[in-house]
Amino acid sequence: ISRTVNFATLPRGTGESERKLPDGVVLFSGAKHLPLYDASLPGRGLYRVKVQIRAEQSDTPVVMHVTGGNTGQIAAHTAGFFEALPGKVTTVEFTDRAPEDSDCLAFGMVNGFPFWKVDEAEYKGPGLFIGDITMEGPIEEWPPPPRAKLFDDVDPETGTIKDARQILTRLVPRAFRRPTEPNEVEPYLALVQQALDEGATFEKSLRRGLKGVLSAPEFLFMEERLDDDSDHATIDDFALASRLSLFLWSSLPDRELHSLAERGELSRPEILHAQVERMLGHPRSDRFVENFTGQWLRLRDLDFTVPDPLLYPEYDQLLRRSMLQETHSFFRELLDRD
Repeated sequence: ISRTVNFATLPRGTGESERKLPDGVVLFSGAKHLPLYDASLPGRGLYRVKVQIRAEQSDTPVVMHVTGGNTGQIAAHTAGFFEALPGKVTTVEFTDRAPEDSDCLAFGMVNGFPFWKVDEAEYKGPGLFIGDITMEGPIEEWPPPPRAKLFDDVDPETGTIKDARQILTRLVPRAFRRPTEPNEVEPYLALVQQALDEGATFEKSLRRGLKGVLSAPEFLFMEERLDDDSDHATIDDFALASRLSLFLWSSLPDRELHSLAERGELSRPEILHAQVERMLGHPRSDRFVENFTGQWLRLRDLDFTVPDPLLYPEYDQLLRRSMLQETHSFFRELLDRD
């Protein structure tokens, strides 16, 4: 879809905390969010959203809080905080993943009037103007369709045990993060055959084999084989590739790492250094920043206790998010600037 909506023209009444303008609405209450129930997203997936905003009745910026997942089925999540400038309309852009069908976004104001109701005609405090809201997507489906990467050219409606062997032969080395022998596929192929003999569909039968792969010690644990050609007890290049990818990306080695390990070049100092720099420059390294600081500085314990709102009235979700982002950004600066 590519759809532009506006709270001023949606089939909903203007609330008691809002001022309706020809090109949008102004929200004054900080105790409520405006949900887009009349313009929900068409299905699960990643969406690009653009919102026109402005600080109203204020000489300083105000902050908009956007939440996603407002379906009533699961807890909502924060899609982002955005600064609205006074005096002019600016457009902010973000992406957010809709976790359910008919999901919708909601828009609120940080530190607005503390109660639900406010006389918008008489209120002189700051407000948040929200104009056109444009939603595009899904940019990608979620969960992603499995056919392209898993089935490749195999039709699951007519798949055979031969097709299952082809899929597992391609998948098992990736899951185990190293080259595999043909016989290593057999236990998981036997699980597929067992399910087929029981009358299960090809897709369900393959799922049983995949469960076996994902339960295997070779997948769950970091298997480190020694390089027999070395005079010292060093791990081989495939184990090194796993160390790098799990540490810096919290994921499996990509094709480049796997290819270098296959050629025995990854352990060369200049190649290893270049790969570390490449991986730290990739967006996946944000996982390393979050995981490392989460353990090292115990950021994962941030929600272990919640500050008393009477003693710390300034503590809110924006401050909580800013505390995390400031620490992540500082650590990221150390990595990027050496």
